[in-house]
Amino acid sequence: MADSTQSVSEPLVPVPFWRVPWEFAVHALVGSSIFGIIAVAAVLLNMGVVRLERYGIGPVITVGLKLIEYSIFAVDLILFEVFLYRTAKRTIKHL
Repeated sequence: MADSTQSVSEPLVPVPFWRVPWEFAVHALVGSSIFGIIAVAAVLLNMGVVRLERYGIGPVITVGLKLIEYSIFAVDLILFEVFLYRTAKRTIKHL
């Protein structure tokens, strides 16, 4: 098996000045898109719950579905913030 450690004598390859901000922009765009997709799922679930309430479905079921809806959105929001924080931290480190 090959040793995965990098030799100290290997020269560092210079990175173009635009590369780090570009990677941040791409990560932010992709992360925002994933956040939006999951948020749309939570919104659709909300619309479904409202429709179920109009048809007189029991409160236990609607409360459970609302709890799931809010949980999905809250976890999505928290993970999105963590993702942006870590991406910004990595970007600042590589500048």
